[in-house]
Amino acid sequence: MAALKASGPAPADDGVYRRIVIIQLIAYGSYAPMNYYNVLLKNIGFDSAGIGLLGSVSSVIAALTLPLWGVLSDKIGSAKRLFLLSMAAYAAVFALLPAAGGIAARTYVPIYALIVAYSLVRQPTHSLQDAWILGMAEKRGFNFTATRKWGSFGFAVVSMFLGLIAVNTGTGFTFYFAPALILPLFLICRGFPREGLPSLADPASPAGPAQKKPGAVKIKPWALFKNYHLMTAFIMTIALSFYVALVSPFYPFILESAGLDANLYGVISGYGAFVQVVCMWFVSTRCRGTPLPVILIVGALVGVGEQVMYGMASNFLMMMVAGTLWGVSMAIYVSTLPTYIHSLAPSSHSATALSLNGAVVMLLTIAGNYTGGRLIASIGVDAYNYALAVLRGALALLFAISLIIGKKLPAAASSSK
Repeated sequence: MAALKASGPAPADDGVYRRIVIIQLIAYGSYAPMNYYNVLLKNIGFDSAGIGLLGSVSSVIAALTLPLWGVLSDKIGSAKRLFLLSMAAYAAVFALLPAAGGIAARTYVPIYALIVAYSLVRQPTHSLQDAWILGMAEKRGFNFTATRKWGSFGFAVVSMFLGLIAVNTGTGFTFYFAPALILPLFLICRGFPREGLPSLADPASPAGPAQKKPGAVKIKPWALFKNYHLMTAFIMTIALSFYVALVSPFYPFILESAGLDANLYGVISGYGAFVQVVCMWFVSTRCRGTPLPVILIVGALVGVGEQVMYGMASNFLMMMVAGTLWGVSMAIYVSTLPTYIHSLAPSSHSATALSLNGAVVMLLTIAGNYTGGRLIASIGVDAYNYALAVLRGALALLFAISLIIGKKLPAAASSSK
């Protein structure tokens, strides 16, 4: 059973490790404006059902196209190239959203067109970034979580800053932070060793002077569906992605139910991201040797408490408690889950496996957005969160049962690599 490796970079990789930390800081800082995507839609005039419907359509597009990004990445042997392409497209789309929202009263065509474009690039930015950095972590011997916590730190700092400003000035300006951070990201990635491998010109490098550059390889994505542990890992993908798929689209309504301004979303999510940093530090330094599935189950159970707190929240303090639980659960979702998925797939299919993981999230988001908005409109946001708490607990139990069954399978049927 896969377990966490020791934390920290290999001594010979200090330069690359530091650059990866900077990439995580900048990239995840540029994701912070995503907090205000649904706030913008709400300000334009969409209700919970309308936002849910748009989220479902967006997720259909992402679910159909996301695996293609992963297959193409594995085929060309470069997750970095497609990651940078998706980031450039994401920044361009976000810079245009406020203008499209401003003319929504006259025509919805521009906002709908940008929603489609956003759907094509939003999830690949995360999946391709994880695939690229996980590949480097495996080759160079450092802990992925040790770098990923810096991404949460960057997200936290930018989220807190945007949240404090948005409460007083509105959310329009927040959408320009994404393109502002993309340029330094491209500069730090420029000249980066191909997929993080040691320089081919260095005779002393572990790669050796005669190693060939990775080229196109034959990819068989359907072979992944025969991997029992990979398929059952997607149970935890569902359990841990409730916030992404079923909560964040309706967070403005959760805040209003608690009697708070929807623009406080950035403050609470920024605080939760700081909690992520602490949690990822704890997991990477104090949970070494702990089986990854055990950590995943703990994350899902913490998520149960998070949903209960959303249902109970009636003031800012209670929402901050919910934000604390969200930070712990999300830390495991964004660091331990990708590590576990990566450990279960052949190295040549890593990006494909992580993209399939993202596609599962999108499929959940399709169902969640479509039904969630209608459920909130009919039973209320509090009852909705209590129902999600029960479902998350049931999924954690189902995953635990799947692990017991997996131990009894023949080695060939349950092998990971």
